[in-house]
Amino acid sequence: MTTQQQFDQEQLEKHEGLAKDKSSLSPGRRRLIQGVGAAPILMVSGRSALACNPDTDKCALSPMAWMSVHPNNKTATVQLSHSVGCNFLGRSPGYWTPNKSGKTFQGPWPIGVTPFTKLEWYKRDGRTKKCTSTKISKLWNPANWNKYSGLPFNDDCNGGQDVGWMTGSRLPFGSDPRSISRILIDEAGTELWHFCAAYLNVLTYPGQYALTMEELTNLFNSGTLVPGGRKLYSSEIKAFLDQTWA
Repeated sequence: MTTQQQFDQEQLEKHEGLAKDKSSLSPGRRRLIQGVGAAPILMVSGRSALACNPDTDKCALSPMAWMSVHPNNKTATVQLSHSVGCNFLGRSPGYWTPNKSGKTFQGPWPIGVTPFTKLEWYKRDGRTKKCTSTKISKLWNPANWNKYSGLPFNDDCNGGQDVGWMTGSRLPFGSDPRSISRILIDEAGTELWHFCAAYLNVLTYPGQYALTMEELTNLFNSGTLVPGGRKLYSSEIKAFLDQTWA
């Protein structure tokens, strides 16, 4: 067991007050405790055991609920204020990221949020493959989201410039000048990539998704799941957001 894993186990036992009498634990809880030695973020069928129902593996915990059971929780004042229920699982960053080949989008974007306003790039000659002076343009129409395909990300005939994805909607928090779609295209696997997907999920599934806009904004600005909570590492933020989508 590594030093980090041992620390995780000690913190979980201390937080739950179980260090003196593990024999009273339910079989399921004992398995959870024992699993801490396997990895800092416990996994069940490829998903966090702290963030799902092991029987269905289709459960997303809210920030308050996740905070209350996370093995690194050091904020004793944070208490579970509501029942731990299964929240609706949103869509992953991979789902929201535009595809370069085939159909561009796997589903509609939230009302009022656009992946682009206008795309424009130079056409290549079909026979010579050389760049021409003819431009191809595509305007965003939310009603036709499933009809876009083969849209380039950059224009190789114009120095590799963005073809217009930067004209899309931006995140309402933070100062990144790029659009949501451009971030999704550029930053696979990063914390910001995760936040973009969570933002689109909040708008697409209001009242069902594990996060509210206020909670997501707080997580982005302060790095905490709840006001006054422990500041999370980037890996923990991504682990939490990962358990909120399928």
